[in-house]
Amino acid sequence: MFNLALKSMAFNRQKAFYFINVFLVVSIFFSGLWLTRDIISIVFLKKDSQTADMGDKIKTAPALKTKDIMNYAAILEKNPFGSPMKFIPLSAGYDSRRGGSPASLILVGTVTGPKNLSYAIFEDKSQSGFAGQEVFAYGKNVYNYGILSRIEKGWVELKQGANTYKIPVTEIRITEMESKAPGAFAQKVGEKEYILDQKRIQEALNTPEQILTDARLLPNIRDGRQEGFTMSEVKTGGLYDSLGLRNGDVLLKVNRLEISSPDAAMQAMSALKGMDRVHLDVIRNGSRMTMTYQVK
Repeated sequence: MFNLALKSMAFNRQKAFYFINVFLVVSIFFSGLWLTRDIISIVFLKKDSQTADMGDKIKTAPALKTKDIMNYAAILEKNPFGSPMKFIPLSAGYDSRRGGSPASLILVGTVTGPKNLSYAIFEDKSQSGFAGQEVFAYGKNVYNYGILSRIEKGWVELKQGANTYKIPVTEIRITEMESKAPGAFAQKVGEKEYILDQKRIQEALNTPEQILTDARLLPNIRDGRQEGFTMSEVKTGGLYDSLGLRNGDVLLKVNRLEISSPDAAMQAMSALKGMDRVHLDVIRNGSRMTMTYQVK
């Protein structure tokens, strides 16, 4: 009887432990669910808060101000690197739908060399109030008349769709200038020193065709980069001949301004206005030398 009572007590104790274990497992399971829910809620609430903050910042961010390109017109018109120029907005300039024969184009001159270093200088006489000149590189659109597809000494080709136009360099104004401007351009007074006629300089700058046609200028390439222009076919009695320059000379600088492109060359020549002394750095027969010119 006593043994039976002990067994009954042991069975009841085991049964109580079993229910306690089940209760603990269920409690832990639901506690884990609640903890997971709280973690997920906190994460999503934080993301929503960050998104809302970002949205507010985007809404309140100040709009960027865009500047009208006409704001830069004064830089071009005052042009600290050469003669004053006029800024013409695209809306008042060339018609993008233009086509047909480029009869109004005047080819002022060319600079020949590798394609990426070849240039042509044009005037477009069809533009009212626009008598300036522009430099165009190989492959560029020339006043929307066509693509500059070939550049040679004395002529170029423009490609307009299936049509190709050949345009020669005009020499009419050069002949007129030579007939109206007698006298030497420069007078040699020393081995590397010259006196320049100020009037002739002004005339040459007003007709830059002479600058481009009195000699052939080829880009001088050294170590993969351009360093000035090599002179060839120097015209006897022309501008460069009067300056004492020869075939094979490499023009490097004018008054310390590097001549690294046709634009830079034109700016260097324009810088001669108003100066009383000019220094021209050249390479002759492999040696560097400086030519000095006094303007009177």
